[in-house]
Amino acid sequence: MLSTIDALVGRPSKEILDEISVSPEISAAVLGSDSTLGKLRAMVMAYEVADWPTSSKLARELGVPEDALPDIYEQSIKWAKHVTS
Repeated sequence: MLSTIDALVGRPSKEILDEISVSPEISAAVLGSDSTLGKLRAMVMAYEVADWPTSSKLARELGVPEDALPDIYEQSIKWAKHVTS
């Protein structure tokens, strides 16, 4: 949910992340690091915009079965709705 905070708040992500309490790993992932968390974020972002080549490539790199992506994505949407309602 932090991945689009810059658009929601209208300020650069780095600036916002410096002001809130998140781990360095989360902050780096949101800012696009090449870490495992950064790749997971990039995979989800690619999946959300139907960038299938990128989401497939990252899924393979991360060891995530491509055929599991639709179910994982649906579960994450349900979880996000639950925690924000």
